[in-house]
Amino acid sequence: MPPIPFTIERKELERMKDLQVRRHRVWPAAFSTNSQGRIWLFTHSGNTPLDRREFVDGMFEFIEQIAETYRYERPGGGRFFVSEAGCFYREEGMPEIQFIEFLFLD
Repeated sequence: MPPIPFTIERKELERMKDLQVRRHRVWPAAFSTNSQGRIWLFTHSGNTPLDRREFVDGMFEFIEQIAETYRYERPGGGRFFVSEAGCFYREEGMPEIQFIEFLFLD
């Protein structure tokens, strides 16, 4: 399935980057979400224990929309990654799959 076009302002991309409490070695921003609609920041590899989750759901509508799009493709949720090109996820043993392509307003 081709990535979904998603209109965003560059400052919104910068906000996603600025939220990060730990830099991912490859991606400028990384988030996790679950089937209950919760969204949290990347803090370490693997499953994030509940007491280590830094929740960001409800902070920015554009993050909510991205996570909702991700959960539509993967109802159980998981980790998604953000770059200048858009948003991606990984399936074990496969290259990254782009599910959103950013279209910048500015």
